[in-house]
Amino acid sequence: MVVKTDCSLRAHLASRKILALLVSCGLAAQVGQVAAEAVCTPEHIARMIQNEVPDDVIREVCADAGVDVDAVAPAAVVPAEEVREERQHDRARVQSGRDGGPRRTFFGVGLYNLRSTAYYYRGGEYTDDYIGLNLFLRQAFQRRLSGDFGYYLSRHTDYSDSRISGFDSVLWWSTNALNPGWNFGVGIGFYTESGGWGQGNIYGYQFGLLVGYRGNKSGFDLQLKGRGTSDQESERSVVDVSHSTYSFNYVYQF
Repeated sequence: MVVKTDCSLRAHLASRKILALLVSCGLAAQVGQVAAEAVCTPEHIARMIQNEVPDDVIREVCADAGVDVDAVAPAAVVPAEEVREERQHDRARVQSGRDGGPRRTFFGVGLYNLRSTAYYYRGGEYTDDYIGLNLFLRQAFQRRLSGDFGYYLSRHTDYSDSRISGFDSVLWWSTNALNPGWNFGVGIGFYTESGGWGQGNIYGYQFGLLVGYRGNKSGFDLQLKGRGTSDQESERSVVDVSHSTYSFNYVYQF
């Protein structure tokens, strides 16, 4: 009788252990399922997309968790390839504006025109017009500050034997020296020139206005400049000499 009671007690305890184990397994499975479903919430899917997880991997992970991605977050699931392309575009834009980056340097080529007017003591004036080629390099030091160094070569519009050539430099303070878009600026610099006057080199200061527009890498700008000519006035014994120049240029950024 004692043996039977002991066996019944053992069987009862064993059945309770099995039941507890089954309940524990069931709870664990439910907890695991809930955890797996939590992995595929819209917030988590968005984080996986931001981390550039491929779209097929996201769908596979959620499928293993028994979650329908399209049902959970139909608007949040953007193909990962599109996100990757957008990020690459953003990185390229950041790279173009980094300090010391190669895309702070510009090359320009265009049409150069110089008008020189002399006013004489006895009255009257005489005007010379020169037209030719303009070449320059521009370096952008920051968003608003850049500098040009250029060379121009022109000939007289009426007398082809009369030619001028020279170098000029300008430091520009402008609204947008680095990025695509409109750019407006003012500048000051120096020039040196030979030919035309028949008196060797002439030199002086200059000031200018800049209006430009650029796309991703190339664009156009218009430069208007006025010059100081005090050395020419003293040597030519005239009341006044004025120089004005303009150049219309194609600009390429590299």
